[in-house]
Amino acid sequence: MGSNTIIIKGLGYELSFTFPADDAATTLSTLHDFIESETSLHPSYQRLIIQGKSCTDGTLPLNQLLPKPNSTTKAILMHSPEYRKDRYGMEKITKVIAELDALERKAPGREGKTAAAAARDGTNCNAPTIDKTVAQHLITNVCCQLDAIDVSDSKVLRDIRRTVLRRAENLETLWDTAVPPPGRETDGVVMDRIMKLSSELDVLERKVPPGGSGKTVTGETTGDGTMSQMAAQHLITNVCCQLDAIDVGGSEKLRETRRRILRKASDLEKLWVTSPTERGNDVVVTGEIMKLSSELDALERKAPGGKNNGIGEISKEAAQHLITDVCCQLDAIDVKGSEMLREIRRAVLRRAEDLEKLWDTAPAKRNIDREVLEKITKLNSKLDALEHDPPIKKVKAAYDANGDGTMSKMAAHHL
Repeated sequence: MGSNTIIIKGLGYELSFTFPADDAATTLSTLHDFIESETSLHPSYQRLIIQGKSCTDGTLPLNQLLPKPNSTTKAILMHSPEYRKDRYGMEKITKVIAELDALERKAPGREGKTAAAAARDGTNCNAPTIDKTVAQHLITNVCCQLDAIDVSDSKVLRDIRRTVLRRAENLETLWDTAVPPPGRETDGVVMDRIMKLSSELDVLERKVPPGGSGKTVTGETTGDGTMSQMAAQHLITNVCCQLDAIDVGGSEKLRETRRRILRKASDLEKLWVTSPTERGNDVVVTGEIMKLSSELDALERKAPGGKNNGIGEISKEAAQHLITDVCCQLDAIDVKGSEMLREIRRAVLRRAEDLEKLWDTAPAKRNIDREVLEKITKLNSKLDALEHDPPIKKVKAAYDANGDGTMSKMAAHHL
């Protein structure tokens, strides 16, 4: 019987819809759905004018508009009155849909096409053009934008937003089916490599000195079945370098497994400083550092404005000499690779540097204090004279209100 065609123009689009001439099941709603699939414009927001008439009945068969086979007609696409009410929210959702379209073109299996185009072409899955982690971040951002859109009381806007949210959630699954590009290992092979390196760390853990893991094997470098700290650090560094060199692609599972093994390697290295011998050495070295810290305490009490209140205060040159001597002794202490000892020594060195600064502002401060003290002492002497000396004869003529050589209350207040 042939087919009929409707050319749709308007709103910046030009579409062509073809349907069987004798198919009564193809209705105006079918045409609305086709327009939505091509433009993302919801049927409620579409207004079609066909053959000079505004068509609103969705159940109207299209073959009634084109009764003759192989006919062609034109339709004008416009916005409906409902669109004008929801325009602000719809424009925001349309912008988000465009972001999803752009992201979908970068998904594995799309080859720069949207889902509709990929379905028509039968495109096969291949490697994604962006990493899965990046895609997850972008999809989450899109979902946040959708949640922030105010749909008010519009049921159409609410349905559209819900549909776009589902599409965003489903889009993330496309990265799970990605096939690695030629020359890259599959996730299973990469996981085997990671777990093999994890096994090397398990073997290394059994060589920790007693007091660490408590597990030992025989025939190692220390002569007691354990391994020296230097040898262990070398092997652990080698394992970490191999882990860093493994390409995990876009697999979050592989990335998390590798991160876990790296943390295990970092924790394993710390076991060597927990052995009794190392702990004993740490106590001795800590004692030496704290002894020097005590010398700084004593020196601080002799600083200008220190706890000794100026008693036994020493000059800046003497202080610099003593502080330099303490710093030299700190630098000479062997912390034996212990990060804890290194941090303690660093803190005491910082304190020694800060202590030296107390002498820089001291002279000016002492001069000011001396001047203020002299003024206070002078005024205090005047009060003593007023309180304990005999009546003041030189002002008797002016202030002897009592007639007995003493001073009146008014004169005392004045002085």
